[in-house]
Amino acid sequence: MISRAPETRSVVRLLSGIQFRGVATALCVAVFAVFIYLDITSLRPDLQHPASIGTDISNYYAAGQRLNDGHQLYALEPGDRAIANGTGRSMWSYPLLSPPPIAVLWRPLAMLPGDFSMYLWWWTGALGSIAFAAWLIVRSNTRIKVLALLLAPSLSITLWSGNVNALLIPLGAVLWWAESRGKSNLAGFIVGLSMLLKLVPGMFLFWLIFIGDRRGVRAFFATVAFGLALSVLGAGLDAHFKYLDVASQANAVGLSGLSPVSIARSMGIGSPFAEWAPYAIAAVCAAEAWLMRKRPDWCFAACAAGLALGTPDLRIETLAWLLVAMVPFATGRGNESAEGPAPLASPEAGPQAALSSTA
Repeated sequence: MISRAPETRSVVRLLSGIQFRGVATALCVAVFAVFIYLDITSLRPDLQHPASIGTDISNYYAAGQRLNDGHQLYALEPGDRAIANGTGRSMWSYPLLSPPPIAVLWRPLAMLPGDFSMYLWWWTGALGSIAFAAWLIVRSNTRIKVLALLLAPSLSITLWSGNVNALLIPLGAVLWWAESRGKSNLAGFIVGLSMLLKLVPGMFLFWLIFIGDRRGVRAFFATVAFGLALSVLGAGLDAHFKYLDVASQANAVGLSGLSPVSIARSMGIGSPFAEWAPYAIAAVCAAEAWLMRKRPDWCFAACAAGLALGTPDLRIETLAWLLVAMVPFATGRGNESAEGPAPLASPEAGPQAALSSTA
């Protein structure tokens, strides 16, 4: 019997591993593609028409129009674009549940003719999310691929929904890339911009603080200050105070069965403790991020998990944020090798040095 040399066996194992990873990648791409196709054609055919009354994009567009017309942002006046689709009354008493900066962002977009701006936003979000999913699948090991498959239904809905999450989720991957490459100002800008548009991505501020990136934190506050100044100029100061009432209602009305608030209520927990449930989850994730502050990858993942789970408006779509938690481990250097975890940089070396060993 002829035995194979050790070098031959190593080559065979390497080729087998490459072939297996190739099959796993192709399978994951196929599953994601099927969900993306089924969502838009069969499961959620309503998402085929992003400019229809009542969609998220239509509501953003309507908010920009109201500001351009000199109308109130969080109230409808005669002649304003409707926000309900005609099949029933809206569950909320406000025409927009998002913070004022996104309406200010839509002011110039709402000036474009016809439905062009809405379809532009829709396709930008869809293509950005698809590109993010493709990158994650190609770069990940098999374990991450399997976890990503579980979230394929979430991302497929998000990318067609037109919600700002379709843009912010891919931006979360850019955030990790920027910080791991020493681009602290860009990282702080991304976190600040995301928080202005959606609030909950502000969880990543904990990450910047815990890993000791002072320049990134300064960039965050500079971005938020500048963005709020523009927002006040574009929407008025009253709209920002009014948003406090809007957020209070949005966090209590029309919640899905997945919402921590809904789950707490189903367990017999009354107000105000039920309404505190998502913030308790976010606090636990923030505490976990602090405990993992010496591991920027796990610290980042904990903040992303808090963003996904620690929100009153938790739905199947928002679970797609958990894909962002996988980003540090999809870059290759963030994965543990056969010899064990990658060595950590010393605290004196700074946050980028620590990230370089895990990015």
